[in-house]
Amino acid sequence: MSGPVSSRRRDRMLIVKLFRLAVPERGLLAAAGAAKFAEMLAAAVPLGVVYWLARGLLSGGALPSPGVVALVLAGAFAAQGVLFYGATRLGAEAGTRLTCRLRLDLARHLRRLPLGEVKRRDSGDLTALLMQDVTTIEQVPSLIFGRTVAGLAMTAILLAGCAWVDARLAGLLVLGIPVAVLVQRRSSRRLAREAAQGAAWRGRMGGAVLELLQGMRVVKGFDPGLPVGRLERATAGHRDAAKGLTATYVRASMGFPVLLDAGALAAGAWAVHGLLGGGLDPAQFLLVWFVALRVFAPVHEFTEFAAMLELMDASLTRIQAVLTEPVLPEPATPRSPERFDVAFDRVGFRQGGDAILTEVSFAVPQGGVVAVVGPSGAGKSTLLRLLTRSWDVTEGAIRIGGVDLRDMDEETRASCLAVVSQEVFLIAGTLRENIRIGRPDAPDDAVTAAAEAAQCHGFISALPQGYDTVLGDRGHTLSGGERQRVALARAILKDAPIVLLDEATSALDPRNEALAQRALGALLPGKTVLVVAHRLRSVAEADSILVLERGRIVEQGSHAALIGRNGAYARLWARYENMLGWRGLP
Repeated sequence: MSGPVSSRRRDRMLIVKLFRLAVPERGLLAAAGAAKFAEMLAAAVPLGVVYWLARGLLSGGALPSPGVVALVLAGAFAAQGVLFYGATRLGAEAGTRLTCRLRLDLARHLRRLPLGEVKRRDSGDLTALLMQDVTTIEQVPSLIFGRTVAGLAMTAILLAGCAWVDARLAGLLVLGIPVAVLVQRRSSRRLAREAAQGAAWRGRMGGAVLELLQGMRVVKGFDPGLPVGRLERATAGHRDAAKGLTATYVRASMGFPVLLDAGALAAGAWAVHGLLGGGLDPAQFLLVWFVALRVFAPVHEFTEFAAMLELMDASLTRIQAVLTEPVLPEPATPRSPERFDVAFDRVGFRQGGDAILTEVSFAVPQGGVVAVVGPSGAGKSTLLRLLTRSWDVTEGAIRIGGVDLRDMDEETRASCLAVVSQEVFLIAGTLRENIRIGRPDAPDDAVTAAAEAAQCHGFISALPQGYDTVLGDRGHTLSGGERQRVALARAILKDAPIVLLDEATSALDPRNEALAQRALGALLPGKTVLVVAHRLRSVAEADSILVLERGRIVEQGSHAALIGRNGAYARLWARYENMLGWRGLP
């Protein structure tokens, strides 16, 4: 359907989204709403007492004793306090559970998305989604299902009571509702647009902040103002969106209550006419005025939440946009391989319409070592990412032990593989926790043994807290060589049957490369190994070498055989040897 979605339909969509989102918390939400409604009933008790006393005084009838009045009022105030506490606690508990569950659901869903779908999103925008947007939703239980729902129910009961006393009174009270709703609908459409713009700018701000922090060292050598400029533009955009949202909200907050209260004023005028004409006694007159002044108070409160509701709707829309992205399918009846050879069978992979890999077929026997070489952009790293199922192949199949990757569940697939790449991922935890990532239940002595095999026990032991030293963000307190050896220790500890090496030593200096090669000597024996490398000497001893160009295998064989063919590999080798000579490297 073209054109803007109507406010009423959008409101219904928001309510439906909220209810669907909070299914596990519905019991808590219902209890919070019931407690809030009971609190409002308790708050109405003093009004009933005043009416009771007024009727007794004006009619000359018997009055309740002061003790009874005090007891009733004390009970009402006590009940109001207890119910307020209960409603607040229940709403807060529902909100906390909802946000915790939602963040974990988003994280799990992101993990199951194809890598390309994650990478095309700004990391700052995803951070804002997981933190700020989810936090915005935390207000839903206490506002929507607590105060608002109970307040609207109280308004409906008061209006029904007025209609039972006199239909004319109820008719006057609702006099301004149609025009007020019309005004609110127009304001809601604009609020929705501005809330969506604000959410988008918030995501851009998150991206700019991450860019500023992560690129600080590099940018200082070029244009220090570049990331700050992006942050300034994002901040200005968010500021302008917030100003527009505030202005629209203020206008709506002024117009909607005034139009509603027009009906209350009309009811008050009718009460004066009734009192003067003898249609109402003084007690009824007071009651009508109390009701007229209070009947729309909860609706006024609802109006105050209008901007927040639109922000919630914008956040919900952004969250659902991620949760509805199709994930990599998992098999209904997963299979597990009994051996650990790897086979690529006529594999093709396309991304964005471009062919990255075409008709790639090769096998890595169990315990064998196969290397992949070729120019940058040939698709070498893509082979490894397809083997970890970061994406699904577009054509053909990849098998481990004869079992298609798509027929394995995530846990089985992960247990078969250990990955060591040039980009080392370290968490902001202890060194012990970083090494244990691949095997969380490993005992301390196994962690130490893996670190010794990876040539990193020495520098870890020299640290003040040893293995309990807490690393900074992304392990920045360690050198590049030290980070790489921690990654190798992690792979050694996991002891997976298949090892994938993606330029694992290409960024290391000669000393650190020698230490890493010793660590690889402890990691690789007996394993099925697929290695991507630019340093051709490091793979010259591989059982087989694949030469990849423009996504196709153009040569395959041992180092000696490929040199003898004087083809693509021989040309790569000659360039590599010339580069080493130019650099004066051995």
